[in-house]
Amino acid sequence: MPIADDLADILWEHLRQSVPEQSVPCKTLPSRKGRQFLSEYEIKRMIGPDKILKVQGNAIVSPLALDWLSLKGIKIVREEK
Repeated sequence: MPIADDLADILWEHLRQSVPEQSVPCKTLPSRKGRQFLSEYEIKRMIGPDKILKVQGNAIVSPLALDWLSLKGIKIVREEK
């Protein structure tokens, strides 16, 4: 019997094959107050070679993303509009 990680891998592979990657834009989800929410997945796509992540001043960064950034030694710079 497959374990939970195996099931997640199977599901991810099925979804990846059924939907072309170009048709799934990476968007950040705005909250009701217009704040940007950044998940670990979105953070990983935004990181450049300089190891600095620039986000909106009021952006919400998920706890998992914060842990990943800390682990990789990446600095967050919050920019005001």
